Amino acid sequence: MSSERLASNIEKRMERVKTYQVRMEMEIVSFESSQVYNLEQWFQSPGLYRLEVTGGEARQVIIGSGEDTWIYHPELKDYYKISSPHQEESQNPFLLSGFWENLLQARELHITGEETHDSNAFYILEVTPKEQTSQWHREKIWLEKKKLVPFIIEVYDDQENLRTVFRYKEIVLNEEIDPALFESDFSWEEASAECDVLSLTLKEVKAAVDFPLRLPSYLPPGAELNLITMAEEPGHRAVIFHYRGLGQFSLIQQEQGVEGKPVAFGDAANGAIAPGAKKVPLGEEQGIIQEDGEITTLYWYTAGKKYIITGELEPEQMVKVASSLTH
Repeated sequence: MSSERLASNIEKRMERVKTYQVRMEMEIVSFESSQVYNLEQWFQSPGLYRLEVTGGEARQVIIGSGEDTWIYHPELKDYYKISSPHQEESQNPFLLSGFWENLLQARELHITGEETHDSNAFYILEVTPKEQTSQWHREKIWLEKKKLVPFIIEVYDDQENLRTVFRYKEIVLNEEIDPALFESDFSWEEASAECDVLSLTLKEVKAAVDFPLRLPSYLPPGAELNLITMAEEPGHRAVIFHYRGLGQFSLIQQEQGVEGKPVAFGDAANGAIAPGAKKVPLGEEQGIIQEDGEITTLYWYTAGKKYIITGELEPEQMVKVASSLTH
């Protein structure tokens, strides 16, 4: 089997698959420890999908309707909408359709061998992804020969360290899926924000906002800026820097609200903080930090602007990032 013929067969397989259901796990590997997340996904052509991610006490639900994508954090009781003219599911590496699309667009794809596990035959692939990063530099994939679906994906960084492992537990193709899985009761009027999913450059966002942006001079080992997006809320605009690595997190910078009033975040604008939260020093500023399962959120106000860092970082690392912000 040549790489060219394999790619052709994958294209034909994609055309035949109208629905799929997948159970899998993702292990994020660090030098000290690792974290395992369970993922479930449902897809129905031409563009409906649902992705549920759980790890520890944290859970995230992503619902794609073909036009909009909703991201919901049950533990945080928060959700927001992404609007995009693109087919977001084809760009999501966690979805089966995204996996196939990434194989077809790979810079290099080589079949290096074959193996058998539990009476199933697999190709072993060495893949150089189209969009390489220092943390996602090379992939080793066990691909089931008959259905052309993944069994194991190992992701290596540019130093040849294993950083992520995807293990597929169950893949069901072309069976009926309950339409209710792709519906939500979320009300856009109550959503936190609407994000522009298109990747923006720092130059573009600086030109689009009327306030100076601050970037961290310190990042945790392995973390890197992956994406910059913008969010529109009534009366104000926010810029979101998405960082990925061993602990994924977002840095949100938001201008002051209508008529110069600060944007409320819980009761913090009035001097009160939520139960379980605590105040922390950030150089000459003071922030409020709260842990909720695997998700930590740090926020503070300065010079009429609101800053939020939220994600999987340890509180000490989050404070260190916040304290390093410079113009």
